[in-house]
This record gives sequence, structure tokens and C-alpha cells, in this order.
Amino acid sequence: MRAPTWVAAAILALLATVVSGAPEHDKVTSLPGIVTHNGELQVSLYSGFFESTPTDRVHYMLAEAELDPSNDPPLILWLQGGPGASSMMGMFQEFGPYIIASGDSVVRNEYAWTKLASVLVLESPTGVGFSYCQDQMSPGGKCHHNDTSTALLNLESLKRFVEAFPEYEGKDFMIWGESYAGVFVPTLANLVYESDLKLNFLGFSVGDPCTSEKYQHLGDQLHFNLGYAYHNGFISATSYGRLLHDCSKRDWNGNLAPDYSTPQCVLEWRVYFLQTSNNDGQNPLGFDVEFGKTGKFINTFNNYGPNGGPFDTMLRDYLSSPEVKEALHVSEAPVERWGMGENLVYTKEHLACFYEEGTPQGARPKFDWDMLEIYRKLAGNVPRIVVFNGDTDPDVQYRGTEAAIESLGLDVKEGGGWRPWFFTADGASSDLMENKTPYWGELLSLKPAGPQLGGYVKDYEKNVSFVTVHTSGHMVPQFKPQAAQLLFGKVMMNEDLSPPMNETEIASLSDAEFFGNGTKGYLTEWILRAQSAEYSTLGGGEEEPH
Repeated sequence: MRAPTWVAAAILALLATVVSGAPEHDKVTSLPGIVTHNGELQVSLYSGFFESTPTDRVHYMLAEAELDPSNDPPLILWLQGGPGASSMMGMFQEFGPYIIASGDSVVRNEYAWTKLASVLVLESPTGVGFSYCQDQMSPGGKCHHNDTSTALLNLESLKRFVEAFPEYEGKDFMIWGESYAGVFVPTLANLVYESDLKLNFLGFSVGDPCTSEKYQHLGDQLHFNLGYAYHNGFISATSYGRLLHDCSKRDWNGNLAPDYSTPQCVLEWRVYFLQTSNNDGQNPLGFDVEFGKTGKFINTFNNYGPNGGPFDTMLRDYLSSPEVKEALHVSEAPVERWGMGENLVYTKEHLACFYEEGTPQGARPKFDWDMLEIYRKLAGNVPRIVVFNGDTDPDVQYRGTEAAIESLGLDVKEGGGWRPWFFTADGASSDLMENKTPYWGELLSLKPAGPQLGGYVKDYEKNVSFVTVHTSGHMVPQFKPQAAQLLFGKVMMNEDLSPPMNETEIASLSDAEFFGNGTKGYLTEWILRAQSAEYSTLGGGEEEPH
């Protein structure tokens, strides 16, 4: 039974009133459960709804930069993936000023991106989190979206943002995101590039992104799979050889699938499932397992560390509490328990993470192209395109992303070849270490460790870079918050992550000059420069490590 027309009209009128009162009506004056600083809110936050279309109410949250306004800090928009994942994950589980500490508490994040920029997140599209559509007001109603409608909705939400916060007009602006936001971000960036949006568009950055079926899915570089298990030590070389050559086939979508047709192969695959926690809980044959609290021993989004499921439950509990809903001005949303995509029906339209396991046979996307088409269009026409990937991510594996970017055929920038970058691992505060969960910043320490390998970077012509983040899984800011903050800051300030590597000079050196002969050679001098404060810290000077 549909809600009476007058009910829907009343709701729309109420929301229009809320939006017209922004931003002061949306000012967050307190945040429940802050476990540090006497529970006092130390960051300027806003939360409310944009009437992005006549039928879509998009929940936004803005965390303003922790900088003097005279410094004119930039603005970023963050989009989560899914489809159906909420950008509140990014805000409260990755890079925001407060990180989930339990189901009813948050802890101050000293590696927050708000130290460098104002961060806007949208729960997009409607049907995700607190965002809702008119159809959702009817019993059992859901919001229906696709790649095209989501990009248009996000553009309209940005326009509503500038109207509600006119002080941001003309600000430097980038779009960031991860996972299926590898589709959301470029498609929105394309619209922003062609629009009259009153922001100074600097480009986009995507992490562990859905980009191209050809190089990711068809290269067996998506999701935990047989190859990933072998290359990361979850199974033996003997098992890998037997399974690959004797007990595997391709399904109709091109995914490598178990051949379960002989007793020996049934045995081989059952042993594999035992060794890999039922293929990391993603059994390609559809067999579900009741793991209990500890049986799921592999993290779906990293090749080490605890299963992160409890972290998501904590976030759901926190955002579902009446006190938090009231503080964030979202109580009128028709959502009893906050969730991620339960009220969304989504249609993928591009050749990017389309042929997932379980995609019906014969299914085809609306468009026969991937995100690389947009990269080709915008490369050289926007100041920055940065693609980064955790090098221990089972879900969107970095070699597939690397191959996709390499396929653009761009020349390598002079000195921009594949080279290491470093971050200075300062000791985390005792407040953070005592209160954070084991699911966030797993490698943080109270004691400083000095310059550490951040990953590798390759810079191309036309303002494109590919970056790996060492020992990080799918959600880079969650797993490596210090390294992620440096990466974020360097990109926003348009600074190199690592010094140029002059291959012509390297080729001309003698072995003694390159390796050193009782003194520091080129190799050592280059590494020490890359580890210096100039590169391994934000706003660092010239001091070098010893």
C-alpha cells in the first residue's frame, strides 16, 4: 500500500525547510561517545540533507578543515563504493576526525584528512544509509539507480552544497573515493569537468578502484581467488598446480571456477576451502559456512589482520542509535537501523566490476566501455589524476589496476619511473592507541619508527600517477592511516611523493659511483633523499635521516 499523497508532500515540505535553514540548522554541536578530550567536539561538523532532486533526499556530512581559514584549505568530496556502501564508512572508519572505537564510542583521529582539507561525504545514491527517495516512503519501497543516475545525482548534490555553503564557492576541489567509486568518481568527474559548478576542479583520485574488466576481472585480479591464495602463501605450490591445471574451468562470465566433476577434484577444492576460510567467505560454488565468531580467519579486504566484520557492526550500532541520529539531524530518514544498500536496487552500466561471480549468464552492461575512456578524456585536461592501490588487497588487486593504467599508453614523466616512496612513522598518541579498535591502523605503534616504505609510485605525462600503498588492503586510510594521510596531503598540495629517478644518469655511472666505494653512492644518496622530511612528511624541510 502506497503512502497517501499528502504524506509524501508533507515530508517534501519538511525537508525543503531543513535545507533552506542550512548550514546553521545542520551544525553538529556534539557527537555522542567521544572518548577523548572530555567528550568535547573539536572539529566543525555539519550534517543534514540536500534536496538533490524532487524525489531524492541525499544525506551529507561535512567535516571542515582544521586549518586557519586564511590558509584557504581545499575541499574534497569522498564517495564510497559498493554499490551500496556508505561514505560514512570513510568518515568514521577511515580518515575522518573521529574513528569508531566501539558500538557507542568514537576516538579522535590524529591522522585525519581534515588536518589538510575540508571533507564532504555523500551517502549516495539514495537508498544507502540515511539517504532516501520518495519510493522508499511506501512499505517495501526501494530506490532504483544506475551509474548514470548516480553521477547526475552526485552533481546535483554538489550544486546544492555550494548553494548551502556559499563560502566554499571557488575553492580548490577534488573528488576522492575507493572500490566501486572507481566508477562513481570518474563518471562524476566527467560531469563536473563539463559543468559550470562553482568550484575550482583539480581532478580526482581513486583507491583500489573498479576500472576495467579487461585488466582486472579477465586478468583474475578481482576478489580473493586461487591465484591470490597461491601468491600470498595461503596454499601450497602443489595444491595450486593441481587445482589450476586439473580442477578448474571458466564460467560464463570468464571467472576461474572450480571443476567439481571428479572425486579427486572435490577433495582438492574442499581442502582449499578449509585452507582459505571458504575462499575468504566467497565460495564460488555458493556453499555458505556458519563460521561462528572466529572461524572466518581471513580479512576479506586484506591478506593479514583480523576479520573486519565486527568493525562494520560497530559502525551500524553507532549510527543507528537515537542519540547519534539526533546529533546528525537525520532522525526523519525512514531508516530504523542504519545500513548499506538494503534499500537500493542498483544496475551497473559499464565494463568495470560488472561480471562479478553470480552475474547472470548473458548479462551485458548498457555501455561497452570501461572507465579508461574517461581517463583518456580527462588526462592532461585536469591538473591531477591519481590512482592508488593497497598491495595486499585481495578484492581489487593492485596488478590489475596497474595494468589498466599502463594500458592508457601514456609516456612516463621524466624521472617518474617506478620508485619507492616513504612516510615518517611518528608514534601514535596513547589516547588513540588505548581506544582504537584492532581493525583500524593495525600497524600503528606508540613508539616512532622513522622513515618507512609507503609503497611505489609511477608518474606519467598528462598529470596521471599510479601509487601502491605497501601492506595495505582495500581501504587504504583504514589500514595505513599515516601513509594515507601523507599520500592525501602530497596529492592535494601537488607535491611529489618521491624524488625523480634519473635513469640516464644511473646508466652512465660506474659501479663504484652507483653502489659507493667506502662512501655513499648514488643508490644510498637517492634513498636518503626520498626518506628526508621533504618527501616523507607533510610540509617537511630538507633534513635527511642518518
